[in-house]
Amino acid sequence: MGGGVAQQLAIRNPSLVRRLILVSTVYKYEGWSKETRSILPMLTPEMFEPTPIKQEYDKVAPDPKHFKDFVNKMKKFVTTSYDFGADKIKAIKSPTLIIAGDGDGVTAEHAVEMYRLRGGSYMVDFGPVHAAQLAIFPGSSHISVMMETNWLVTMINPFLNKSLQ
Repeated sequence: MGGGVAQQLAIRNPSLVRRLILVSTVYKYEGWSKETRSILPMLTPEMFEPTPIKQEYDKVAPDPKHFKDFVNKMKKFVTTSYDFGADKIKAIKSPTLIIAGDGDGVTAEHAVEMYRLRGGSYMVDFGPVHAAQLAIFPGSSHISVMMETNWLVTMINPFLNKSLQ
């Protein structure tokens, strides 16, 4: 959900976003695979009990007893169809790094679509490096992408540190 929030911030308040990093995210509901869309309605609070999501919720929630309500709101959010609009994604001003796993809930085709909308369109040997970059992690799921911290750091740090042109 953080990627959706980041995209909306870049769309609505472009001056606040210097660089945009989207990890395992979509700009429209259909960017999730059919299998993912069919599983989302089955989410339960109990599924998240043994996960880092629950541990982090307990650390920051004003009242951790509301975890079940939180998960049910999250479930409603992730099962509601939406589309931010290809035109709005294309118009984002910030350089964008898009990361997904080849076994992610986000389809590889959708990740490539976002990359193309953000300006990835030609062989950079014959032109300037795109403002958009795309990484598809091999053998990685939606969750495991976020656990590949060594891979992430090797891509994110250079992207963040590259001088703005």
